[in-house]
Amino acid sequence: MKESPLEKTTGFKIGFLTMAIAGFFTLIWLADKNYPGDVVEAVLWLSLVLLPLLYFLHLKIRLNLFFGFMVLGIPLGISLSIVDLVNLLNHVDSMNALDLGLSTSLLLAFFGGFVSAIGYFGYSWDEPVKQRELRMIDCFIPSAIIVVVPAARYIEYSFRVSDFAAFLDATSLGIFCSVFVMGIGLTKFKEMPVLPALPNIFVCVALLGAALSTIGWVSGSLTSDLPMAGPTIVMGLLTMLYGVNAYVLSFVLNLTTDDFSENLNLTTKNLHLVEGFMFLFFMTLGPQTLFEMLQNR
Repeated sequence: MKESPLEKTTGFKIGFLTMAIAGFFTLIWLADKNYPGDVVEAVLWLSLVLLPLLYFLHLKIRLNLFFGFMVLGIPLGISLSIVDLVNLLNHVDSMNALDLGLSTSLLLAFFGGFVSAIGYFGYSWDEPVKQRELRMIDCFIPSAIIVVVPAARYIEYSFRVSDFAAFLDATSLGIFCSVFVMGIGLTKFKEMPVLPALPNIFVCVALLGAALSTIGWVSGSLTSDLPMAGPTIVMGLLTMLYGVNAYVLSFVLNLTTDDFSENLNLTTKNLHLVEGFMFLFFMTLGPQTLFEMLQNR
């Protein structure tokens, strides 16, 4: 019996999707064999926060999964990576632990970016993002996932729930609130809607945190005052963490409106987050260059 065009098209789609999945797992295998960090751990933790969040949003509003991968992969990877960095700065006691921890931290950000790339190539811009609006009351579950999973990642490291207090910094919260109030005030002054402005405000908070960490490190390193540099770096990292997590939450809040649009330019904002995070990482924790390594042999 001859295959219908629909059956043939469906068969091709399944085949190509299988090819893409095979490519993803091949990349994980290659990275695990050749990269010093814990690749499987990084992928599992990213999946632990990303997949439940996307499943919930798809169940509630039929959110396009590829769009969700595209928008959420980068910020969630960066969020978990910052959690690792804060843990390292608070608890690391040897160079070997620092090397492995930094490698795994970068893997979290790397696979977050890779997930966003999958979403970018899989999402068709003429497809609807969602089929209905998210109820405001349903935002509590995504909020809990965004907060609880990174917290569990940190507690898994230290085994002391009391250490979660390391993520509550008065200065970082003050910076977050200051930028938030300023952004809301200027948005209302321009008589613009608040919800579409929230991603911009929180990206600003995240980039400000990256800048503060970098300034703290530069000031401390120039004066050889490491006791001053360490707390400043952590304060900037926590500011960035608050901004990134709030940015993800702002995406969820925008799903409650009936005029959600790609005009939010979330992919561009993700690019800014990557730029800020990588600049911070390599300014404060960057390795020696090849020239320095050869010179110091």
